[in-house]
Amino acid sequence: MLFWYFVAGMCYTAEYQTIVGVDGQRAQIYCSYPPGKEENDKYFCRLHGFTCEDLIRTNTRNTWVTRGRVALLDNTRARVFTINISALSLEDSGKYWCGVDVSMRPDEITDVSLVWYICSGVDRWLLWFPRLLLW
Repeated sequence: MLFWYFVAGMCYTAEYQTIVGVDGQRAQIYCSYPPGKEENDKYFCRLHGFTCEDLIRTNTRNTWVTRGRVALLDNTRARVFTINISALSLEDSGKYWCGVDVSMRPDEITDVSLVWYICSGVDRWLLWFPRLLLW
């Protein structure tokens, strides 16, 4: 899905993702970018009103970079960067952006909603049950 954002007079194009996070588990987010942006910085930030606070930002390519519970891998060959957030909790739910820093132009962003889910023992079994049927 493609959206347009108008923030501080700049227009941002965005894809939209909803990620379901399970308490205590890891969330994995994939953000693609167009050709020609392989050398640009990649970042993952959390939206607070009209600002987006960087959780991680890097210009390192094809190697995992970690900052706290957040890790980022920029796969330049596939033009996708992967973000892992470990040990999810209720406080992690909210709106995020993963983006490609483009100087003198609007950044390429993906709008991410992280929905937190409390899982009891029965719920955990139900989440894995369809996988057991495939074995």
